[in-house]
Amino acid sequence: MPATSNFYCSAASTAAKEHLYGTAPHYQFWFIIEYHLPWREKAAKDNDLPPAMLEHLQQAMAKLPNARLMLIKNDTPQPDRLQFYAINSQRGKAAIYPLTLTRYEDLLSVNLVDLVTGTSGHPAHFDPLILVCTHGKHDKCCAKWGLPVYRALKAHGDEPVWQSTHIGGHRFAPTMLVFPHALSFGRLTPETAVEVIAEYRHHRIHLETYRGRCADEAPVQVADYWVRKHANQRGLNQFQLHEYQQTGEQHHVTFCDESGTLHVVELRSQPDKLQLHTSCAAATPSMVIQYEFRSYQVRSDGGGSPDITLPPPR
Repeated sequence: MPATSNFYCSAASTAAKEHLYGTAPHYQFWFIIEYHLPWREKAAKDNDLPPAMLEHLQQAMAKLPNARLMLIKNDTPQPDRLQFYAINSQRGKAAIYPLTLTRYEDLLSVNLVDLVTGTSGHPAHFDPLILVCTHGKHDKCCAKWGLPVYRALKAHGDEPVWQSTHIGGHRFAPTMLVFPHALSFGRLTPETAVEVIAEYRHHRIHLETYRGRCADEAPVQVADYWVRKHANQRGLNQFQLHEYQQTGEQHHVTFCDESGTLHVVELRSQPDKLQLHTSCAAATPSMVIQYEFRSYQVRSDGGGSPDITLPPPR
């Protein structure tokens, strides 16, 4: 562990200039349930939820690629009502399927795979759902900086805002997820968090605090950032993933925009570029992978010579 109790992994990450983009946790399906008892360090696994309900959730998650369970709470728990969200954040299929429960065991009669994949007939919702990590038992950065962001968002707008258990990447605290697209943001302030949601309402991405889209693998998240930066376009659905290829440490990611133009980003992974304490309680530093931007090309004809080529910055 770092020698001083004043050490904060999020401050260390910022000081080391670790890239924020490409760090979103990689999940495509989400089960999110209200839980107001105290959160332990590994709250999603170590809690007092009914064992039968947890087993039901685990069985559903085992049938899905990249599924995640998270706990949420707010300032106004209702004694006879529990909120549950099943969310599909895959590209082109993003949707929220909310259920209101009277008790946790109500989930036992629900086919959760059908619900989250949109085949149950349950109506889909598309309005923003916001989760801010305030899980201080997991890492002190999350509570210290997450709570002010949560309070600021509660004071602005009408979207549901919840405190959540560990999102992933507490060294980027405060962190936030915005559904149904599962966009991940970090290094927020109360002011920039409000800006993120204002942009999302208008179907735009706040690039300065953008970690990535959780449905994408890390290299695709990085390329998504660079395409938007170079094209100066922030539309939420402006770029669709066309192709991703990896050869060793080289990554080639191609996006297609609304006009059919292809945007090609070349990256090189650097697995030993940076060494950090990745949490406040980490006893030793760990190597953190970074991705070097190599080039950006625009191809309006779907092939042939590029119309625009940008080399890596010098």
